Amino acid sequence: LIFFYCYVLLCERRIIMKWFTLEETPYHNNEWTIRPSNKFYETFPGVRGSYLVYPARLCGFTYGDWCRYCRDNYRAKLYGGSKYIVVTFPNKEDANTLAKFLDNRMNKIVKE
Repeated sequence: LIFFYCYVLLCERRIIMKWFTLEETPYHNNEWTIRPSNKFYETFPGVRGSYLVYPARLCGFTYGDWCRYCRDNYRAKLYGGSKYIVVTFPNKEDANTLAKFLDNRMNKIVKE
């Protein structure tokens, strides 16, 4: 019963797609981030660097352009950090739409 309860809580805070995961950020209530999924890391074990940059590169953007794209088109909030700006989404549906776009883009690349 405890395992089931923990699993349900995890599912409420995370939406897993094939290549990217939508996850509620622990630092800002009711805001979401897009991160590579375990499947991403299993498929590309040698990939190194910041996971924050992967979606930008997938779209052909610099990281700064990616941040602005998310802010201007998906109402993302940008938070300064130690190395990279973090992109979060107050609207879960906006984040979900962008994560689906990234998944579809990644599917096209992997199939080719």
